[in-house]
Amino acid sequence: MKHIVLALLWLVAMPSVSQDKPCTDGKSQGSAAQEDETFKIFPDPEGNEYFPEGTGSYYTRYLSAMKEPSLQRDLEELEEFQFRFTYLRSFDDPLMVRISKVGNTLKLRSVILKMGDNYEPIGVTHDKTVNIGGDEAKDLLENLQQREFWKPLNDAERFCEGLDGSRWVFEIRDKDGYRMVDPWSPDSNVVHDDIDLPKLLKDVGLKAEPVRDYVIYVDVGYGLLRMAGILPNPNLQY
Repeated sequence: MKHIVLALLWLVAMPSVSQDKPCTDGKSQGSAAQEDETFKIFPDPEGNEYFPEGTGSYYTRYLSAMKEPSLQRDLEELEEFQFRFTYLRSFDDPLMVRISKVGNTLKLRSVILKMGDNYEPIGVTHDKTVNIGGDEAKDLLENLQQREFWKPLNDAERFCEGLDGSRWVFEIRDKDGYRMVDPWSPDSNVVHDDIDLPKLLKDVGLKAEPVRDYVIYVDVGYGLLRMAGILPNPNLQY
């Protein structure tokens, strides 16, 4: 993974390049007659939009291939919340963990989706749903109640996004409605002391806003993957 200093310098030189799209290797252009679905917005199995209008992204093709429901829908009877973490790495298969609470029962669904050479979904290689105990998920669920967790990313935080890394998409649907936050590589998104971030932001016409502490996202993300038994490296810690 490239250090953030390289990503920052690249962004200064090429500010118009999108950060929300997976890397391409130039081999997927194909003929004009062949439809490229890389950035097509897919609905869930019932035809519902995954993300609010104007915020749909390439994430949807993976969630659709996993047959995941939209969390924007109304909660069903006895359902208290639905929470989902989608882990999208630049060069590795997408992972997803969703926790739902219905009455006193917590269910966890985990999915690993095989990704092709051109980032297209190939098929599900792991799909498991289990009941989990409240104590097991206690700390994780407490983190989700913090307002800071769901605070939208500011321009400075978006600016600090890199190229090779991972998109961490967190979504929740509860009595307060739907919320989503999608930090880039929170396990490595650190502004080094030798980086004058306020100056870099000023140079590209952005407000010098503070960059939040991403530890909470790493704790929740790794905790979910570990709980589901699909953490890529079981020894990963923050």
